[in-house]
Amino acid sequence: MIYRFLSRVLEREVDTALLDQAARLTDLGILERRVLDEDPECLAVDYCRLFVLPGRGLAPYQSVQSPENQLCGEPTSAMSQHLARLGLAPAKGFIADHAAVQLAVIAHLLESATQAEADDPALGTGPDVDYAVSEFFNAFLHWLPEYFERVATHAETAFYRAIAELGSAFLRREARVAADGE
Repeated sequence: MIYRFLSRVLEREVDTALLDQAARLTDLGILERRVLDEDPECLAVDYCRLFVLPGRGLAPYQSVQSPENQLCGEPTSAMSQHLARLGLAPAKGFIADHAAVQLAVIAHLLESATQAEADDPALGTGPDVDYAVSEFFNAFLHWLPEYFERVATHAETAFYRAIAELGSAFLRREARVAADGE
């Protein structure tokens, strides 16, 4: 649920569906209700300022956030190859190493494992799925906790600041789990 939510946050500007997802997180005590009180126009401006406009170094691409700092660099190639092995491809308009794509892929992996377990309880998720998730996290998501910290620092709205703080904390915890899964 959190992976899908974070993916959607980075995918495009706020809409009613995203605000509904955020409201569910507030109901669960994961986000504070005050983050839903922001003006939608201010949220749209903050989204563009954070993730679209150049100049802040917050482009949500692993290749841009890597030491080589080159859009469509090595991380893009590696992610494209990984997507092909999984039989997946980024949606039109997205580059393979966009954080929204990467977060959607790990959500897909986890949801597929959960569905397989529901379809056949004797199957379970097993160590292969755990290993695949850990490997994916370590290869493609390791950069995101620090990235979300930087987003939180630059966000002008409580909405994006709170979500970035959630993303950083959640992904740091997931990084520890992934490290233990190796």
